[in-house]
Amino acid sequence: MKEYFLASGTMPWWAVSLSMAATMLSPISFLGISGWIYAKDARYFFGPALLLLISLPLAACLWVPIWSRLQTASIYPYLERRYHPGLRTFAAALFMIQMTFWVGNGLVTASEAFADVTPLGARTCLIGIILLGTLYTMLGGSRAVIWTDVAQTIVFVFAFIVVGGMLLKYFDWQPMRIHQIASAVTSDEGYPKTQLFSTEFRLSVEATIWALL
Repeated sequence: MKEYFLASGTMPWWAVSLSMAATMLSPISFLGISGWIYAKDARYFFGPALLLLISLPLAACLWVPIWSRLQTASIYPYLERRYHPGLRTFAAALFMIQMTFWVGNGLVTASEAFADVTPLGARTCLIGIILLGTLYTMLGGSRAVIWTDVAQTIVFVFAFIVVGGMLLKYFDWQPMRIHQIASAVTSDEGYPKTQLFSTEFRLSVEATIWALL
């Protein structure tokens, strides 16, 4: 159990760190948020980034020391000991529901991206991704997942650099020209494409700072 879920506690810190980052950076982030920003504006980028700058140091200072002392494989035994078995069950069920939708969306997004660049259909790509991911996770546990995430992070970073270089080359290496063009275009909601955040307190407005918070 310790090997499967915790890789026996022998993984290097940098690999675990990259794995944690890659876990939160799915095809939804890489393709979906980029598409959202292109179609609308930059609110979905700036708001989460700002909130992460606030929440990550707090988690590092407050939660990580507690987690280190607990020495548990997951949050659920802590919820049972600290509060109630019912809360453990409720939290586990809630997590499963959330992951069903989030991972489902990520898998579909990835399969459609593969289908666009290969002769395979989206359904074939989806089945292949699911089988491959399930197989290496079953065989290698968290150790296999961590090293796969490290490779994923390298691919993502390389892709960001390549795409950024191609964009700058297309605009004659003038980043401010990109900003001028984007700021001159208005989204359907009336914001310029460079709008970073919205403080409107209305449920009909997407990606307000309140909704992200």
